[in-house]
Amino acid sequence: MADEEYEVGYGKPPKSIQFAKGRSGNPNGRPKGSRNLATLFREIGQEQVTVTEGGRKRTMNKAHAVMVQLTNKAVSGERWAIQSYLQTDRIYSLAEPTEEISRELTQRNKEVMNGFINRMKLMSKAVVDESSPTFPANEEEETK
Repeated sequence: MADEEYEVGYGKPPKSIQFAKGRSGNPNGRPKGSRNLATLFREIGQEQVTVTEGGRKRTMNKAHAVMVQLTNKAVSGERWAIQSYLQTDRIYSLAEPTEEISRELTQRNKEVMNGFINRMKLMSKAVVDESSPTFPANEEEETK
């Protein structure tokens, strides 16, 4: 088999330039255990910092301090801060559904489930012929 001629073509590079078995194609790539940007962002945001607020020193995490500063800049009339604040508020208010939205979703789920049940009943009526026995639950609902 090794003596057979290897056909070079699309998706079949010459043997001389293929990666050696057991060796990575990117030996200097991302080291194992290194953290991605999202992880670093979360970790740095959770670090504690001491802030002087109203003459009092207060300890809070960096993410909280950033939001306090952003809110203060927005209140003072900085346009970029107002836009950033409103955008952040919009993102997080959409991420946490309100009670009203949850109630609507529950009602919508009930409507979908009722529609599904009705379709299943219609399908079962089409499949079951008149001579086969019916289920007691179906007979009660049919009389309504």
